[in-house]
Parts: sequence; structure tokens; C-alpha cells
Amino acid sequence: MDSFFDTNIIIKYGSYSPLIENKLDKKCYEYIIHKKEKFIVCLYVLDEIKSVLKKRAIIHRETLSKMRNREYNIGESEVSKSLSKEDIAYSKKLYESFKEADAEQASKIFAEERNNLDIKIALFLKTKMDERVIPVEDIDKNIVSIINEFIKKYSDCLVLASAIQEQQKREIFIFVTADNHFDPNGYDFIKTEPRMKKYKFPELKNLLFES
Repeated sequence: MDSFFDTNIIIKYGSYSPLIENKLDKKCYEYIIHKKEKFIVCLYVLDEIKSVLKKRAIIHRETLSKMRNREYNIGESEVSKSLSKEDIAYSKKLYESFKEADAEQASKIFAEERNNLDIKIALFLKTKMDERVIPVEDIDKNIVSIINEFIKKYSDCLVLASAIQEQQKREIFIFVTADNHFDPNGYDFIKTEPRMKKYKFPELKNLLFES
């Protein structure tokens, strides 16, 4: 079957390194490199990828600011206002990992990490992705609204709504994610919602819940 990707699969694929033990990154990476059938990405996911890359640079900047000045509070700069609570927490965790390191050396490590991520995602978009579908302005707001009653993260609702819309046009494909908002039981429950019964749903594959 074809695969329709959530944003996090592509980011984790790009973040994977054989030198770092991260099982989920490895599962996402291996799913993509062992390519089968077509890979489908909605335009909202492409926008999210750009946003993630920009935020990664801000997270690194905030971490380095704290390393250079212990009195600095991560998240207090104007540019950091675009970061979520999860992003701020990640920056603080990153700081704890690097606080005894040299800031300039850490800056080089962060820059190399972002460069590698940029390259791998660009390679995915050029060589792995087969179709770009569903312009953001065409996402069905009614479907989004219903899903939002069950999934509170609005960006996830937009991605799933796009997947459901695209599914109506073709043979059943796989909706591939690694997000705990798309747990199998919750996904099945959404399918039973009376307002959603008229829609054909993709098959869920959540690598987060697979051994």
C-alpha cells in the first residue's frame, strides 16, 4: 500500500544517526529507506517541516544563550516566542546535557546537526516523496472540527483531515505516524463517530506503538 506521512516521521528520519541510540528515529528511518509503493505528503506537512527547521535553530540559540550566561532564562527572548512549551522544555533538556561543555564547540555541533537534518530532508523530498496533495486552504474544515473534538493538537487535526480527504480518491493507503495523539484505540474511536462513518479511513501505522 501507499504511505501518507505525518510530519514527525520525516523529521525523525532526518534526525536519525547510527551513532546515537534512538529506537524511534531508527524505525522511522528504516521505514523510509525500505521504500514500498508511493510516498504521499500533504502541503500542510511541508509547511510544518519548514517550521520545525526554523524552530530547531531558535532552540539551539536559546540553549547557547543559557550556556553563555547562566542567569539567562530560556524562552525570554523575543525570537523564542514562537516556541511551544514542548520546544522550551527540549531546549532546557539540551542545556542540561551540554551545560558543562564549551559553548562554541556546542554551537558547532548544533550547526552540524541542523545542516545534516536539512540535507536529509531535502533528499527525502527530492528522491523519496512521490506526491504532494491537498493545499492547506482546501483542507475540509468540517472534518478538522470533528477531529478536534477528540484530538486537541490542531496541527494533528489538519494532517489527519488531509489524509482522510485524500483517502476518498484512491485505494486504501497507510497513514504513517509516530505521535501519541494518534493512538490506535483513539483512532478507531474517531472512525465510529456517526459524523465520520461516511468517510473511508486510511489504515493507521503508528511506529510509536510498535515494538
